[in-house]
Amino acid sequence: MPTVQTDYLDNIPAGYAGAIANEEPRTLISREVETVAGIGFGKAVMQGSDDFGCIIGDGSEFLGVTVRDQSVDPAAPDLFERYASARIMTKGVIWVINTGGVEAGDPVSLEAAGGFGTGGSVEIDGARWDTSAETGLLAQLRLA
Repeated sequence: MPTVQTDYLDNIPAGYAGAIANEEPRTLISREVETVAGIGFGKAVMQGSDDFGCIIGDGSEFLGVTVRDQSVDPAAPDLFERYASARIMTKGVIWVINTGGVEAGDPVSLEAAGGFGTGGSVEIDGARWDTSAETGLLAQLRLA
């Protein structure tokens, strides 16, 4: 029988951008991606121009966070392509990459290119950081 795997990580990754962080109740919705370049996992999305559309953004019409989906097109495995149906979390806990270093309990703000930080000009109502992390690392974001 041939060897299937010979290389193993020392530690299992804690999470991935856009991964659901735990088994708490959550609310997920679907929207059609209008952004030409597509939208990556764990990114802030806004209401698009169509009724059930979404775009990546950092504006005031926050819709939710894109949820990792293993059934996306293998040609673009790390994003929802334009016109794809994106899975979006509006309530729950999700892993995202923070853009400026965060502390558990801090409020969450929208940053450029669909990113998340703290102390920015556009805060997400009811959202908070559940875990602390240095700039550019994964942290758990709670949406209420």
